Amino acid sequence: MVPKGGMKISNSTDASSHEQEENNDFQSKSKQQDLKKRNNSMPYHKLFSLADTADLALMVVGTIAAISDGVSLPLTTVLFGDMINTFGKTRDINYIVHEVSKVGNLFDNFP
Repeated sequence: MVPKGGMKISNSTDASSHEQEENNDFQSKSKQQDLKKRNNSMPYHKLFSLADTADLALMVVGTIAAISDGVSLPLTTVLFGDMINTFGKTRDINYIVHEVSKVGNLFDNFP
């Protein structure tokens, strides 16, 4: 049976097989791209084996700097909390100044 436009309507099985072929083509292309990405990757031990002494020194300095940066905020929070606690513990003004000075000296020793 031919519709009014003169074109024959395709069978639904033909359409589904065509979609399945396109899906398989897409999957094979994505698999090929994944294989290319895997081939372009490098394990860490090979990556670090290419580093010279300057690179290693910079990595050590960067690691130490990152650790000190990560420790500074929690340590400052603890010291500031100690300073606030000295205000609540004492009632005498002269003693408060002495206690706050002791905690403030800890800030001076902090790098």
